[in-house]
Amino acid sequence: VEMEDLDHLYSHQKLIQSAFPRLHALVAKGGTTTRKTIRTALLQDTVEYLPTRGFDVQAFASCDSDEMFVRISITKEEVVQHYFRAHSQQVQLSKGLIKKLGIAQDPTESSSAPPWIVFDPALGKTLNEEGVSEVDPTVLGDVYRTYHGTRPEGSVARSIDRIAIVERELGKIVNVDGAVDEGFVVDWYPVHNRRRMTELKHMWGRWGLVFDLSFAQPIHHLRHYFGSRVAFVFAWTGFYAKALTALLLPALVCLGFMIGTWALDYHKNLTLEILQLGFAAVIIVWARMAYLRWAQECKYFCTAWNLTDSVPPTRPGYRGELVVSELNANDTELRGNTYKEVGFRYISAAITLFFCALVMVSIYVWITLFDGKIGIAASVCLSASIKLFEVIFRPVAVWTTNLENHRYESDYTDALIWKNVAFESINYYYPFIYIMVFAKFTDAGCPSVGQYGQDCIWALRRSLMITVFILVGCFRVFEVFQLWAVARLKLKLEDWNADTEDGGPPPRAFMEEQAKYSKFEIQDQVETMLQLVLSLGYVVLFGAVAPVVVVIIWAVFVLQLRGSAWLLSHSCRRTFPEDKMGEGAWRRAVELILVLGVLSSALVLVIHGEAFKGTYLLTKITFTFIFVVAAFISWQVLAQEFPEKDRHTQLMLRKRDYVMRTVSKLGYTVSPPQGAEQDGEDLRRIRGGEFAEVPRLNPAHPGWTAVDTAENQAENEEINVPEDEDGGELHQRIIP
Repeated sequence: VEMEDLDHLYSHQKLIQSAFPRLHALVAKGGTTTRKTIRTALLQDTVEYLPTRGFDVQAFASCDSDEMFVRISITKEEVVQHYFRAHSQQVQLSKGLIKKLGIAQDPTESSSAPPWIVFDPALGKTLNEEGVSEVDPTVLGDVYRTYHGTRPEGSVARSIDRIAIVERELGKIVNVDGAVDEGFVVDWYPVHNRRRMTELKHMWGRWGLVFDLSFAQPIHHLRHYFGSRVAFVFAWTGFYAKALTALLLPALVCLGFMIGTWALDYHKNLTLEILQLGFAAVIIVWARMAYLRWAQECKYFCTAWNLTDSVPPTRPGYRGELVVSELNANDTELRGNTYKEVGFRYISAAITLFFCALVMVSIYVWITLFDGKIGIAASVCLSASIKLFEVIFRPVAVWTTNLENHRYESDYTDALIWKNVAFESINYYYPFIYIMVFAKFTDAGCPSVGQYGQDCIWALRRSLMITVFILVGCFRVFEVFQLWAVARLKLKLEDWNADTEDGGPPPRAFMEEQAKYSKFEIQDQVETMLQLVLSLGYVVLFGAVAPVVVVIIWAVFVLQLRGSAWLLSHSCRRTFPEDKMGEGAWRRAVELILVLGVLSSALVLVIHGEAFKGTYLLTKITFTFIFVVAAFISWQVLAQEFPEKDRHTQLMLRKRDYVMRTVSKLGYTVSPPQGAEQDGEDLRRIRGGEFAEVPRLNPAHPGWTAVDTAENQAENEEINVPEDEDGGELHQRIIP
């Protein structure tokens, strides 16, 4: 290994010298060395340094003796409190404290969730001295919310807080993700708590819950265990599964009428268009209501979990040179090349556009290959093509996003999301948009569909039904079971390789077993949300034309929700916790899909509607304009009915503000010193009610600021005033 190429493993120049001296000496020496030497230095520095920072470190060999595990944990409460104070960690007050403060709030109401405050171990003592005698200053649970995991007496830190401390402190010194990429470390991951896993399996990760149409989930438990990012993924999935359940009945009614109209052949085309127009209006209103209601849910969770805009830590994979810090000239920080980063972003955008163009060309080839006949074979081929492009582009998106070298995790995630949304929208939707909008105006005309002949709408319905069922339904269920099967296969292979002479594999620790589990990292979370957002897009874009799509997508959401919950509680590693405000770029992506849904509903009517055959282009444009304007007006009306901060969120904010003001006042109950001039003539007159006798201000008084306008005061003269104690001028005033 060329040591000069390993500068990106450093996170802090000064800390690496004292904390990891062996690794620093190797890099400073330069030249080449072996991977074994670097691994040895990294391992020895880790197990020597971390205990000095309060961490408990334990090393053990794997069951087949081919790997070395290092377990890092925090068991001492004083260590947790040290890092909480050092990083101004915010913790939640206890519900019992609110009652002891004399505030009557119903603890069973969600709006009565206590506020968050910067951790201060002396707060209990302060409150006790200020008269809140019921607070025991030696018991943190009397002041702060405590969590009872492995500590019966409770701790102010959750397990994800301890994981975050380890990740942050280790990341200050060495880029562990970079060490994994270079092959110096096999992997690193937070370990599951077996008891909490069992609880999650029972309440959340069971296939039997697939028939529970309430879609209730322990979102707060998920946030405390996996972090807010994963909690938002499942909250969003459960919310839209319930929203699609509400749309299911209108979809089935519309589908039934369509089938009846087709069977009776009674004014078939006109009736189908009326049904299509009516269901399009239902979908437009439903989609906006669901969007606004989720915005309310998202705001509620952000408020309840105290998620605020703050400067995030630097991403572990960020690359750059160690330069003088902009925050502290006595320190160093990583800083990338801005011009290079911007250039790579243009390059990655060009690569994404190239793949989009490639998909559009492939759709033309697909139509030509099947000679415009849309059947089962053509739909299966289309599904395979879409999935193939998805598999090819997925690593390309990750690679190009890594090239862009984003400093913060949120920027990295948003960039990865938008690349995938841009490409997959073309990949998933363009074949059907081509049939719906463009095919009619080509030389070949609309695709042919059996007995219906050349009919774009029937071709669209058949292709949608088959492709969505295969692509979204079957593949998503297959991927869930495939991840579970891969994890189990790895464990079986390790058992087979580690068989001892007595005929059985050696015992394997639970934390070691998790090394073979599937990952659910940022890329996997993005992929899960992407598939669901694209599935939702099928409903918004094409649900009015083919209501059966609503039924299929509803089943996909239900199976995805329960399948992902089952996978995370059985065969997936625990994720590194990350507090993220809402769903970030996903919300804007959904809003874009809603706008496209309005346009597609209008276009399908004016292009293929019987009522618009033979009409002027201006008539079609006018109808499209009126349709879009009406949709946006209805959206504005709904926005007034569903504000982002609903009543419960606003009440929670008001209650928390009241509690915080009460706590703040307790520190200032001592009367201030008495003010001056308590016995002046002016005050005696006021107390005696002799208001007309209150004297004018004496010019000799230090408060006199009037300026004599006599002849000796020149007009517009600049008045010089004394400087304050710091040498800065108090003010400067021009008197006309």
